[in-house]
Amino acid sequence: MTRALALFLLLMLPAIAGADFRSDYRDGVSAAERQDWAAVERAMKSALADRAAPDGGTRILGMPYAPKFYLGLAAFSTNRCREAIDWLEDAATAAVIDTNSRDAGRRRMMIDRCSARLAREAAATTAPVTEAPPPATQPAPQPSAPARPPAPAASSPPPRPTAGPPASSAPAGGEALAAARALLRAHLAAYLDGRFEAAAAWSQDAALAAYPRLLAHALLARAAAGLELHVRGGERDAALLARVRADLARVRQLDPALVPSSRAYPPRLRALHRSAG
Repeated sequence: MTRALALFLLLMLPAIAGADFRSDYRDGVSAAERQDWAAVERAMKSALADRAAPDGGTRILGMPYAPKFYLGLAAFSTNRCREAIDWLEDAATAAVIDTNSRDAGRRRMMIDRCSARLAREAAATTAPVTEAPPPATQPAPQPSAPARPPAPAASSPPPRPTAGPPASSAPAGGEALAAARALLRAHLAAYLDGRFEAAAAWSQDAALAAYPRLLAHALLARAAAGLELHVRGGERDAALLARVRADLARVRQLDPALVPSSRAYPPRLRALHRSAG
């Protein structure tokens, strides 16, 4: 009898283990419907410990088995954007969730909103970019003419008005820097607002050529927008990816000390920047 019981328990162990992750996942999905995010995290982390790999063929309460998606949802709903992006960008989880257009849209919406929020926070906390205005060109000093003795008063011609320097139509150094900063802010706003097509198409490099650091920040945002479009397009546009790499190489040349913020830019963009040369 003891041997029979032992054999029965041995045969039941895989089923018992399988029931654990199913039960935890079911509890987590139910907690998400109640918006009990602490309970969602407890249940999904427990399910993840039993079965880490997502599985589109296993459906529980109508959802495919993807605990990291729910962990990302919980982090997003409690304003932990960096953590939410890490969960939601898991490639295996994305492959399972994105088979359903509604769930794919939810996942992308959370990533987009969190990316924009992190970028805004990073922009607000980053010290203002300063650039010295181009040095003003000073006229070369002219040699002084030797003094002439004064002519007799009766024959002295009336004094001629002295002409001042010609008016310059070019903006002063401070005004040029302010205009360059405004241009950069408008470009960054397009990227931060999720207008990736506009940010990726930015082409006013020449307007910032006098300010290498400002230009480096602009190219970094253009590269990030281009990479986002490349990913959204299924990573099939090799020419777009080549432009992203070229922009990042210029960023490294213009400002070798610039490090993309982990709060503003995704891991893949930062990795491409590190490998650019």
